[in-house]
Formats: sequence, structure tokens, C-alpha cells
Amino acid sequence: MPESAMRVLLVDVPSVSPNQINLGLASIGAVLKQRGHEVRVLDLNNLNVPGSRGSRLKKALEWRPEVFAVSLFPACTYNYNHAERVLRNARELLGRECLFVVGGIGVTIDVSAALKRFGGLADILVHGEGEVTLAEVIERRAAGGDLGGILGTALAVDGKEIINPERPLIEDLDSLPFADYRVFDSVGETIAAKFGNLSLELAQPFVVGRRAHDRSTHPTHDTHNTENQSTSHPFSTKHAFISPERQRPVRRFTWLCWVTPVADTRWFPRIRPAGREDPPSR
Repeated sequence: MPESAMRVLLVDVPSVSPNQINLGLASIGAVLKQRGHEVRVLDLNNLNVPGSRGSRLKKALEWRPEVFAVSLFPACTYNYNHAERVLRNARELLGRECLFVVGGIGVTIDVSAALKRFGGLADILVHGEGEVTLAEVIERRAAGGDLGGILGTALAVDGKEIINPERPLIEDLDSLPFADYRVFDSVGETIAAKFGNLSLELAQPFVVGRRAHDRSTHPTHDTHNTENQSTSHPFSTKHAFISPERQRPVRRFTWLCWVTPVADTRWFPRIRPAGREDPPSR
């Protein structure tokens, strides 16, 4: 590993949709690995992995990660409560030597509310797309630099909220490596349960497009308040797709649009049985 490489533990906390693999962390993990970092994902949202969540967390922390990053997905109180417990336990074991990060939709939809809730547990929050932002945060940390002024981040300094501007959306999705699920501690159980004997290469979902809602066209909804869990969204959107060349290896896939009632929508491929004709082009 390069001298600036760091041990990064990404954590998917328990959610209201158990056993769904976190595509965002798979994409971020791939980017960080491409930049030379050592990456693992602790998938606490997967119920098929043996052992209690507490024992799995304790075992994962024996690796002594230098960066501990928690994903808040989806945006709901259930996730936030689990994230708080995980962060407290990790901080107690790892101390100040580790950089603690919180990101995901639960941060993006209301950065100020997330900062109030997690500012004392996390050193820095990431809002918006996380691939480039988290990579920059880690590289600054590895170089011993200050974490201030990074686009797409928020942090509390001396009790004052500092919310930096959003990072521009990634226009060229071809610049991102395909999502990497080998870093997940649950990937064996997840893939086997969902796809049977199909190989890991065929079974893993990946992004072929993204649609980001324009949050400026509607009021902010405080999902950190249990009395307000609204999930209404604007129709003003921006799209990006991978190139047709990168879609060619998946001709036997049909396309499934998985609409998430939050700030981001992603398209995933669903495997079709071999031997059937491909659907007509649209």
C-alpha cells in the first residue's frame, strides 16, 4: 500500500429494510480502493451474518481502522438511533486516533439537523454524493492537513456549525469504477441468498444512471424529528448515465428502476435467465 494509504471501515447500520446491500458504500469503497486505501464494509444491516451486531462491531474494530465512516440510509429515526450507538461504541474503543465520518441521505436532506445530532460523535459529515468528497477528506487526513473548506462537508468548530457548499454532481459516471462488493463482510451470504449459484461478477448490482432532485424547489423536511417524517419530493431533476460501451457487457440484463423516496434515485440491473431474448431497445 502507498505510504498515504489508510485503513477505512465503512459501516451500514441496521435499517427498516434489512438485507438490502448498500450500493452507495460499494461505489465509495471501489473509489477508495482505486486510490490505494484498504477498505472494508461492516454490513450491520444484513441479518444473515452469524453473530450479534455488537460482537461483529467489536471484531471489525480489532482491525484498528484509521477512518470510521457510517452511512445513514434510508433517512429515518430508526437508522439514526443505531448510528448513534455504533459511533459511541466505536469512539470508546478507537479514541481520537480514528477519524469519524457520517454521510448518506440522512445527512444530505437536512445537513444542519444532522450536524446537531451527530456533531458530537462525528468529526465531519459528508452531504451529497460521497465518492469524491470522502476520498478528499481521507487524503487530507492522511497528509495531516486541515479538514476545513472541503466541498460537500459539514463540521462543528467551537460550537459553531460550518456547512460547506455542495460539491457539483458527478457528470461523468464513467469516471467511477464499478461498485465493489468484495469489501462487504456480508457479501457471501447476501449474494448466495439472492442469486443462488450465479457468480459474484454476475450477481452484483451497479449504477447505470443517477437522478438527483433539486432540493431548492421544496421545503426542507426535518426527518430528524420523529413528528415529521414527510417524504414528498420535487419534480425538478438532473440525470446522468454511464456510456453505452460500459452497458454492453450486461446485454442479458433487464433494467429495473428502483425509486428511493429520498434525495437520490438510481437504476440497477436485474439479472435475466440466460437464453432469453433481450428486450427491444427504446
